[in-house]
Amino acid sequence: MAEKTDMETDATGSNVAPDQTRPLSINEIRRRRLQRLEIQQTKPPVETTSPSPQSVPSQSNASQDSHSSQPMEVDSSPVKSSVKKSDSQPVNFSQLQAVLSKVFRVDLKDSLSHDSQTLTRLPALAEVWVSCLDAEATLSHSQWTDVTSQLLMERLGLFQGPAGGRHQIELGAALTYLVESFERATSQQDKGTAKYGTIPELCKELCITHCALLLTGHLGACPQPDSPLLPFVLHHHYSSRPLPPGFLADLVVYCSLESDQETNTLQQVFGPLIRGLREAARNGSVLDQQLCNVFFALSQLCDIKCPGSNLRPICQLLTSDKQWLPKAKAPSCNIPRDTVLGPFLALSGLLDESVSLSEHSSQSDLSQAAMTTVQQTLSVCRNELFKVFNSVIRNPDTRGAGLDFIQQVLALNAEKAHIHVDRRLLSPDGLLVNLNHVLQELSVKIKANTVDPQYMFWADARVKLAQETRICMTSKEVETARQSLAAQGSLTAPKFSTECFFLTAHSHHLSISVLIRRQGQLLRELKHYSDVLKGMDKSDPVFEKLQSRCLYLAHYRKSLDTILLDGELLQRTMVFYGGLAEWINFVQTEYKATSVEILKGIPEYFVEDMCDFVLFLARGSHPVLDDPGFNSIVGVVLLFLCEKSSHLSNPYLTSKFVEVFFWMSPGIQQRHHNLLDLFMNHRLSRQLAPAIMNLHIRCEKMGGSNEFYDKFTVRYHVSVILQRLWEHPDHRSVIVDESKRTEEDANFIRFINVLINDTTYLLDESLDGLKSIHETQEAMENLEQWNSQPMEMRQSRLHQLQEDERQCRSYFTLANETVGILHTITSTIKSPLLRPDIVSRIATMLNFNLQQLCGPKCKDLKVKNPEQYGFLPKELLGQLTDIYLHLNSDELARAVATDEVWDFISTKTSHTLFNALCSVLIERSFLKHVYDCYTRTK
Repeated sequence: MAEKTDMETDATGSNVAPDQTRPLSINEIRRRRLQRLEIQQTKPPVETTSPSPQSVPSQSNASQDSHSSQPMEVDSSPVKSSVKKSDSQPVNFSQLQAVLSKVFRVDLKDSLSHDSQTLTRLPALAEVWVSCLDAEATLSHSQWTDVTSQLLMERLGLFQGPAGGRHQIELGAALTYLVESFERATSQQDKGTAKYGTIPELCKELCITHCALLLTGHLGACPQPDSPLLPFVLHHHYSSRPLPPGFLADLVVYCSLESDQETNTLQQVFGPLIRGLREAARNGSVLDQQLCNVFFALSQLCDIKCPGSNLRPICQLLTSDKQWLPKAKAPSCNIPRDTVLGPFLALSGLLDESVSLSEHSSQSDLSQAAMTTVQQTLSVCRNELFKVFNSVIRNPDTRGAGLDFIQQVLALNAEKAHIHVDRRLLSPDGLLVNLNHVLQELSVKIKANTVDPQYMFWADARVKLAQETRICMTSKEVETARQSLAAQGSLTAPKFSTECFFLTAHSHHLSISVLIRRQGQLLRELKHYSDVLKGMDKSDPVFEKLQSRCLYLAHYRKSLDTILLDGELLQRTMVFYGGLAEWINFVQTEYKATSVEILKGIPEYFVEDMCDFVLFLARGSHPVLDDPGFNSIVGVVLLFLCEKSSHLSNPYLTSKFVEVFFWMSPGIQQRHHNLLDLFMNHRLSRQLAPAIMNLHIRCEKMGGSNEFYDKFTVRYHVSVILQRLWEHPDHRSVIVDESKRTEEDANFIRFINVLINDTTYLLDESLDGLKSIHETQEAMENLEQWNSQPMEMRQSRLHQLQEDERQCRSYFTLANETVGILHTITSTIKSPLLRPDIVSRIATMLNFNLQQLCGPKCKDLKVKNPEQYGFLPKELLGQLTDIYLHLNSDELARAVATDEVWDFISTKTSHTLFNALCSVLIERSFLKHVYDCYTRTK
């Protein structure tokens, strides 16, 4: 037999101390076995009340192999066994022969039957049995245990083969024989328990024992670079079928209890297997569903428990490895390589993280069938990963190590939440998405009232929130709150449900939310390159590079959509955010009377990520929004918009809630009309109109570098929501009641002033944009003059045209909605709008835009396809006319007549649209009022 190497390796390739003993030679094992058998034959059978230990080769008094090729025999030294022992009862020798012949496929006598032709003859063992035992003899438990052990050792000795000048057991063939013998013993056990007693059970035990001896090198097996068990658990190579039921569990339990400080049998047997699974996961392809077998094998191993306890040996083996936790100072991009579970977690369906997917996309387009395979493979592997972590965390001795691993992976990837980050230094996105799946499944049964919100102020929390922005607390206020809660004794060690909940929320922040933002960036980048390519000459050397970049981004988008649009992932995420919303409502309800306003201490990203996810679903009209969890999210949206708006110090966060409501509007997404009813019928919805009018005012100062433009987006959303509210009588009455407040700083008056300012600005910018577009289009129509300009000048003007068109569409969208809400309000509410300070501004705004649309320069607004920019002059002028008429009164007539623009309009405007407008105004007698007032002023 070959000697062991100086050092052995653990599950991840780490060095461990070698076994200090050497295997016995074949002759020595045979001599000891025969000596023990002869001694026992001279003694009467002894009944024992407990199972006798099984016989395995001794690990002491080792001697060198004598190069003999004779059949091997097992040593008689007793060892511990983790496998259930057979009952100690005598058996008939003929029964023993019959069972052993069927289980181990050996011929113990000179039989000429047809079945004997398929059996293996053991001449040396047969001679011993014939000379020492009568066929009708009765054997004690210890005797027939030794007989069976001797038979098995003789049979294994026949698998010897030359290896480097030495005769050694061929490990693969011997292991296959033991597995098949275990399966036959199980079959005999099921068929003839009453007839054969516990003999089949003993055979199974000895198969497990000798399998462990083979794999630890005690029987002189040929060394192999990979674990011989790997083909069995992965179901390929020389294994034509998987391991029989119970074999792997019995082997794990046996090796676990065999392990001690000197000999770590569990490590020696299963360390190489885990290492092989890691390599298989690292080299596997997400396009090959056979990869699922690797993950299934690991989860199956981790789920094996010791009888009568919740201890899982493989979980302890994994977490005790020095590579279980990632290195604290190493970049997180090394986690897939440097940790035990890294290769499993790193499985990804993203184009830039999967070698097989990238190669496939370079050879052909990413077909729907290929992406479906990716989605199915990821789904199965993620479920098996959850089982692995679930086993680790359910095991009492490894729960802390499991949570530590999750904590450190998330902590090392904290920069993923930043806007500008070098992704090459961080873990793959696929790794964090897979870990997020694990946490989603772990937290699915957590109830809101079992999560302690005071954990947000605990200094030793696994999720470090000290540097995170809170919805309405400064860092100094957070520290004050922490000290106050500590003084009260409220900050106690958290339970698993609390830690798991916060870890899951943090995981969403670093995985799903990151991919949602990246999708938005990707779509903008694709549109940019597409627009650039449209204006480029194909002969330009840059054209091909940009086209190649567009193709790559298109493939990447398909892979990203495969991840993000996975129905199972979206469903689980909705369930979690529904639970998060329930928890926020729980905090608001149960922690009102505390000395610290816990609700204000919630991290901003909790609610921001929840809103981003809902917006992602709404833009894609995904049916997951129909999940009951969305009801709780509606409650949180209205809570912060209506009742606790003062708890949001960040106006951008408030605007997120408004945007969620906006996307539920039927005019935006027809599918979500039933979801709008959830908002409209909620108990807090009657406060909604005043709340969003207040936001319309407050968003004047958003606080960002683009706050001047950001406010128009928020106000557009507010205008659409107000239009929807106006359609409901109850909400319309709330708006009317709000308008009756006469104080100077009343929200409604301030709201109208902002509407007037926005209408003036937006229409002015929109019409100026049309004039610029008109000039460029007119220049392009003169081909001779256009082609005479230098190429750079033409490209510059085309680029400016695209920019003008983009801005014009944006401004007209906002302007039309702003004019629309002003038109709607003036149809019912008049008195507050006829105040001297308000009516004069309305008159100036109306007259100015009337001059723009009907003045002598209105021809400059003529462009091709004005509808594509949202410019509908007849409808716009109609709405402005209606506002004149809605407020038809002496107050407005005087304000219009005294405006300096009116003098210009009444004397120099002669346009078809103006004539039509005058006809309507004359018909309603408003124009007569204006002229009477105008005459009196002159």
